Amino acid sequence: MKRLLTLLFSALLGLQAGTLHLRGNFDRALEEARSQNKMLLVLLTRPRDPDTTTMLGVLRQEDIGEWLEKNAVTVIVVTGQQNYPVELLYTTSLPAFFLLSPEEVLLAGPLGEGTDAELFRKELTDKFPL
Repeated sequence: MKRLLTLLFSALLGLQAGTLHLRGNFDRALEEARSQNKMLLVLLTRPRDPDTTTMLGVLRQEDIGEWLEKNAVTVIVVTGQQNYPVELLYTTSLPAFFLLSPEEVLLAGPLGEGTDAELFRKELTDKFPL
């Protein structure tokens, strides 16, 4: 039942993110990032967190969405519902974004902790010019 809810939640968020393809499984997204030699953008959130929609608004911005599609595989991870590298993705404020290399090296994060979408955008563009 939890898996079904996670998939449904991920699918709904994927629709909200426009053309950006959001994956719902960390391990599969990491495998895809490795095979395409791309970074992994992880959105770490709590179950049914309304602030997640706010954070996804940044991903819908055309320049960021296009950059992510070219350079990263994007995955949403719901805490307590799937495995992920907790030692890499530690934060006390959710939702939060993290950028990992295909080798699971933390490149940036947490980015835009909480609901500050503009902070996420600034932090992302400061590290990776669009």
